[in-house]
Amino acid sequence: KFFLLLAALQLSYQEDQSPFVHAPDKVLEEYYTRLSPGCKTELQLQMEQVCDVHGRSHFTASYDGCFV
Repeated sequence: KFFLLLAALQLSYQEDQSPFVHAPDKVLEEYYTRLSPGCKTELQLQMEQVCDVHGRSHFTASYDGCFV
């Protein structure tokens, strides 16, 4: 669970100006293929929560950060 939180923080923390956004499911598919389905779901939820915590509730979590 601690790993998932750290991964979610890493994936959701930075905001980049790049228009190329990877949705959480795409990130999980490409970078976290060895995680179990339950872990992937939990990581996606954690990514979304990190965006919410940082006042970015209207943002989408992605590999590059939280984007509209």
